[in-house]
Amino acid sequence: GGIDYGAPETWSSARSSAAEQSEPEQPENAADDGRSDARRAASARRSRERGRTPLFDQYDEGTDGRPRAANE
Repeated sequence: GGIDYGAPETWSSARSSAAEQSEPEQPENAADDGRSDARRAASARRSRERGRTPLFDQYDEGTDGRPRAANE
């Protein structure tokens, strides 16, 4: 099994203890459980990346043909 970084029990340096779970999770069926883990991980990844500035602007049409850094 992999590590679910979005799980409330996962330790984080941003908080001193695990977050309390408001309501217990109950999988609808066992066959769907693997896919829901992947969905939760993808959702956590998207929320972490929201608001970040890309290192390179891939849409910039530079005249010299090289990628531009975000601060250029």
